[in-house]
Amino acid sequence: GYSLVGADVAGFMGDPDPELFVRWHQLGVWYPFYRAHAHLTTKRREPWLMGPAVTHKVRKAVLTRYRLLPTWYTLAAEWSLAGSPMIRPIWYHDLEDEEAFHHADTHFLVGESLLVRAPAEGAKSVKVYLPGSALWFDFWTPRVFAPGKAFKVPLNKNYVPVFVRAGHCLVQRLRPRRSTGAMVRDPHTLVCYVDASGQARGRVYLDDGVSHNYHAGAYVYEEFVFTGKVLQSTPANFLHKDAAFRAAPVAAKQARQMPTIPEEALRVERLVLVGLETAPVKASVSGTGLEIQIEQLSESALQVVTVKEPRVKLGTSWAIYFHFS
Repeated sequence: GYSLVGADVAGFMGDPDPELFVRWHQLGVWYPFYRAHAHLTTKRREPWLMGPAVTHKVRKAVLTRYRLLPTWYTLAAEWSLAGSPMIRPIWYHDLEDEEAFHHADTHFLVGESLLVRAPAEGAKSVKVYLPGSALWFDFWTPRVFAPGKAFKVPLNKNYVPVFVRAGHCLVQRLRPRRSTGAMVRDPHTLVCYVDASGQARGRVYLDDGVSHNYHAGAYVYEEFVFTGKVLQSTPANFLHKDAAFRAAPVAAKQARQMPTIPEEALRVERLVLVGLETAPVKASVSGTGLEIQIEQLSESALQVVTVKEPRVKLGTSWAIYFHFS
């Protein structure tokens, strides 16, 4: 795998046509290093110079990048402190899946949970292959797909195909902002895509974003585990206690302390469970009931459950209980 790599989006030399320009941005937001950059002899490439349609599509791509910055920051920390690559070949976690190796030139993983399918120029549809044995969910619209067999997907003009592996959680910030500086006080949203056994897990890393205080342990690194009835948050470790490879940066081994982060930025404002076979009748935290909203997954009997204002914060241990009839 690779970390902190990426292409000069829209190409360093030459002048891309609007379709290539848009598609490259839509794909580029899934690179660890996303940057629009070109030689001084090329034409100006600000999206708004290409008209409102191009501007709208590039804006949507950039906002997706901002939305997932907590996930990208976590991947960067796990690369820096544990050596896990940020992007990986499609077969990385499914070495027994021989068919996956045939799709390595057109698919790649972001972390373990996200799969991106790169389209060819001018294509109207693409063949997608989802590796492993777990179900996959469409990132853009809540639909579920089985693994192990290639299938055709029509290309949407607003994004490239992206899928989330069942059994994983993504931490996001959903409020659109003009800069990362404007996001520092924004709360977080946790989205868990449950597997066939009704379970999911994920991690998040936070520090102050400006200093080197994380070297002294000033950071939050939490693991979320959904068992089917309880969602818990507990401190996570960068290296497994039984790992054969014990070397790691000092920061990975330090005693934890809370970083200097605005209190409101630690708040979880929304929790979403995608793919439940049965929806709960209520949810609670510390004995207090929580508001829940239930929707049905498109083209499936599976449920999407949203908990608004779950009254929990990152950097603390907590448990949310889901009660079924």
